[in-house]
Amino acid sequence: MTINIASNTVERELNKLLPMALLAMGYEYIGCEYKIKRLIIYIDNIKNTNKEKQEINIIDCTAISKKLSIFLSTLRILDDLDYMLEISSAGERRLLTTNKHLKEAINKNIILTINEQKHRIKGQLLSFDTKYIVLKKFATEEVVKIHIDSVMRAKLLLQY
Repeated sequence: MTINIASNTVERELNKLLPMALLAMGYEYIGCEYKIKRLIIYIDNIKNTNKEKQEINIIDCTAISKKLSIFLSTLRILDDLDYMLEISSAGERRLLTTNKHLKEAINKNIILTINEQKHRIKGQLLSFDTKYIVLKKFATEEVVKIHIDSVMRAKLLLQY
């Protein structure tokens, strides 16, 4: 089963539709946030086997914005929504929305936003499966098992 961490239906559907569209443009889809008339799509460059990964720049964001605007206009999920599209680099505090993202974050520090009350838990990601995320909380060093369906957002924390 594929993990799809999202805080609303729009994000959940876009998490299914956008990875292939961005892959065809040569970019990796990291995730999106839809809130208060803003649709922010986070991207990264795909690692080239011969070169190091290039940083995302304003030229990349502008080109993707133009191409994605056309694609997004065809999606029924966005028909009745008024939004401004933003394309952004995934950055250091990147979203964790998929199995792949969570696997890459094992033993790293993350923050989870839980349920509608937006309760936040910070800790080290120890493991995950299709039902639970297991992390060691910073404050208490307690190991907690959080049901994945209650997670609205997961992000990497900066490592110092």
